[in-house]
Amino acid sequence: MGGQNYRDCFEAFLEAIPYNKLEEYFTAGTQISDENFRLDMQGITTENKEWNLQIQVDKSPKCQSLKSLAFDTIAGPVLVDPKNPISPEEIKKLFRERLIKRKTPEDLRQEKMAKKAEAEERRRLEKEKAEEEAKKKKGNNKRLRR
Repeated sequence: MGGQNYRDCFEAFLEAIPYNKLEEYFTAGTQISDENFRLDMQGITTENKEWNLQIQVDKSPKCQSLKSLAFDTIAGPVLVDPKNPISPEEIKKLFRERLIKRKTPEDLRQEKMAKKAEAEERRRLEKEKAEEEAKKKKGNNKRLRR
């Protein structure tokens, strides 16, 4: 799991959460955890009295790409009305939709490589264009001399 992308680690955690953990009455605190994440119920919202569920990164995650995100909320909040709870599938779907798009060192490295490749391609195309224009200009000059 060390070299995995944090999104892959997140998805593995989410899939491993048993449905009964998402169907029970939530009490404040950690509901379930693994070596990378924990599902926390932060408390009950004051306005609508909903359970505030969040997935947070543990302090020493095994997934390398999560190291810089330790203690951070990575997905959520998902608010669940205890009087009208939603299904475990819906809770997981909402967590997926609310996965916080953070740039990890791996994300930054990939972004840098993509920008470098784009710059190289742009230079190559500019060089080709300049060569074509030089050929056209050279051809025009030959016709003018005749």
